[in-house]
Amino acid sequence: MNRNINRLKIFLPVVLLLFALCTENLKKTPITTNASIQWDPAIYGNIVVWQDNRDGNWDIYGFNLLTGEEFQVTADGSDQENPAIYRDIVVWQDDRDGNWDIYGFNLLTGEEFQVTKDLSDQWRPAIHGTTVVWEDWRNSKYDIYARNLSTSKEFPVTTNPENQEAPAIYEDTVVWIDYRNSNADIYGCYL
Repeated sequence: MNRNINRLKIFLPVVLLLFALCTENLKKTPITTNASIQWDPAIYGNIVVWQDNRDGNWDIYGFNLLTGEEFQVTADGSDQENPAIYRDIVVWQDDRDGNWDIYGFNLLTGEEFQVTKDLSDQWRPAIHGTTVVWEDWRNSKYDIYARNLSTSKEFPVTTNPENQEAPAIYEDTVVWIDYRNSNADIYGCYL
């Protein structure tokens, strides 16, 4: 057993040194170095988006990794936060109407559009394909709702009497944090 411990004492520093050299040699690219705060990045393909407070409120900015070009997605005087991206569509939560709604922007056409219009708050969008999911407060608790952008059909994903939060989507599967069992569990469903 001492022999194995001695081998480990010799082998472990070598592994740690190799690991340190490998991580130091990874190419690190600054996406944004503005003096303000940048937060909550999301990426799809070569496009990175994030929320940025360089203008005194939170806006959504983007960066094209291929061209090195930074661009501004939103410039409204209210806050836009929590961006998500799928292909050429960026979605985020937006406070411009006095409550949080979900908005979107088509990077190809330059068209901005409103995803949710309910008077309650909607937060934390996620997108895959043409489906956007989010947390929704219309029932005086957190539920998960969705909208198909191609059909404009909005529908509840889950409205259990307890809170459901932080949705994520991939293809036709939505997952979220669910408190129906008095603790945080992960639930999901197929749309």
